[in-house]
Amino acid sequence: MTESDQLALAQLTAAGYFAHLPGRQPCAALLDDINRRGLHAALFDYAPATGRYVPLDAEDLAEGGAGMAIQQVQLLLQQRGIAIDAADSDTYDADADLTYLTINGHPFTLCKWSWGEMPPDEPLRQVTGEPALQDLLWKFKAQGVQLHVAPINGVDAEGIDLFVAWEDEKRFLHRWRFGAEDGWMLYAVGFFSIVNRLLEESGSPERMFAYRPFTNEQAGIFLTSELHALLENLDLAHHLRRIDTVRF
Repeated sequence: MTESDQLALAQLTAAGYFAHLPGRQPCAALLDDINRRGLHAALFDYAPATGRYVPLDAEDLAEGGAGMAIQQVQLLLQQRGIAIDAADSDTYDADADLTYLTINGHPFTLCKWSWGEMPPDEPLRQVTGEPALQDLLWKFKAQGVQLHVAPINGVDAEGIDLFVAWEDEKRFLHRWRFGAEDGWMLYAVGFFSIVNRLLEESGSPERMFAYRPFTNEQAGIFLTSELHALLENLDLAHHLRRIDTVRF
């Protein structure tokens, strides 16, 4: 293990990063993994030994895997004293034209499919002349989510930054490029929003952050705002951010 990884690991341990592991310490399997792959990879790139990680492949979520994913999230919630009863598959409601997860007997919307019935929105057309991006903004508006587009002069190789926007605040969501999978984004945002609403309603100080969001390597990482700030200070927070649309 490198000296920098040793120092960072000591700070994370002191801050309670491994509070959900026996003895509040990194286990032998995790230490071996750090020695083999380095601290960042051991914390985020398939990291079941941390007590904070759950794999959430964005493609799987969009193709019917949300029910199995919530079962994996349920295990981490149980470790935190939060009990939920969740269905192991999502459900499509043809009348409401939406897909939802049933949790504690209540439906939680994953994705609304009613954008085809929405009237034309001229302001969206004025934001960008790119049809693919306009289509994505349209679909998010159907979810009740207003996305803000960074000032642009057309789409280049670097893409366009998208933000979840409120009246006085915005949260970076994604750098959109041609070829992006709308379904992967819609389902991931819906799923992370459901989990973070459950955490908020339980009184937990943690939220589920997304690691490598909207990709096949996407994962959920349970963190407090203080632990996320520490990871940033240690230069370990790259590819890690909130992608939910809940303002808290």
